[in-house]
This record gives sequence, structure tokens and C-alpha cells, in this order.
Amino acid sequence: YYDANKERWPCALIPNGVETARFRPGETDPELLGLPRGRKIVLMVSAMIESKRVDAAIDAVARVPDVHLVVAGDGPMRVAIVAKAKQLLPGRFSCLTLPATQMPDLYRSAHVFLHMSFHESFGNVFLEALASGLPVIGHDTPRLRWILGDNGDLVDTANLDLVAASIARAAREGPEQRDMRHAASLRYD
Repeated sequence: YYDANKERWPCALIPNGVETARFRPGETDPELLGLPRGRKIVLMVSAMIESKRVDAAIDAVARVPDVHLVVAGDGPMRVAIVAKAKQLLPGRFSCLTLPATQMPDLYRSAHVFLHMSFHESFGNVFLEALASGLPVIGHDTPRLRWILGDNGDLVDTANLDLVAASIARAAREGPEQRDMRHAASLRYD
């Protein structure tokens, strides 16, 4: 955007960031947040609005056995999303609203970060997930490729089979891949 428009309009590139002392890989007890222990957790940090496609995430996660979807956020679609999750993900869904101080622990409780929006301007959630060492799955757009570099699994999120396959692959990763991903995410120039 900056390169394409800097001559036409006054603009500046302001980089986003996160506190890597807070958002970092590590161990935490998911039960402290009311989450199940011993199950791979797929995390969405998202408003519950139509454009975020949380309902589509439920459809994709339902295709992956033994993973638990956690949505941290709220919004006008909350009742419908919770109802759909109860139907398609019985015992495999949690809906949370947490204070900012607990968000690093939530990221550390997760194994995969999922974002289904087709058009996202710039979500700090991507940086928080990367800094926490999580594999990030999102919709393949030039902007998200720019944000994540080589650190994300970008797919056409309209294809829920592709999303489910990415979730299953990312959920199989171990702590060594997480540590390598974290180190790579800190090498932004």
C-alpha cells in the first residue's frame, strides 16, 4: 500500500509489533483457562462477526478428529456460533473472553492458530501467534503473505478440506518446530 500510494497521498508505514517478553513459546496449564488438557487446541482470536468466518472454522475443525477449537472473542454472532459448535463439535469447543493479561497464556495453551477472514487489514493476532511459536493458518492473500513471510500456512480458506488438512498437519508438529518457528518470526528486518 505504501509503495503504491506514497506519491499520491501523504502516508507513512507504521510497523505493528508485540512484546516478545509476553508473547513467547512456553508451557502453561490449559486447565487454568478452563481448557482441556491432552488435546490439541486450535485457537481463533476473533470478533464473532460474519467477515471473520468463525462458522466456517467450525465446519473445518469438525473434519479433524481429536482437536479442540477455542474462540477468544465476542460479537453479534456469538449465540449462533456457540449453537453450531455444540452441534458439530460436541465437547470440542470453548468460547472465551479474557483480559489482555491472560492472552499470552491462551496462546501458549494452543497448538495451532487459525484465522479464516478473506480480507484482513492487519491483525496483531498474527504477530502474537508467531511470537508464541504457533503455526498460523490463514487465507492466502498478498497482505497476509507480507505479514507472515514464510512463517504461515496460507490456503484458500473457502476450501474447508484444505483448511482441515492444514490444521491436522500443524497439530502433529512438536515443540522443536514451534521453537524454530518462533526464532524465524523474530528475524524481521
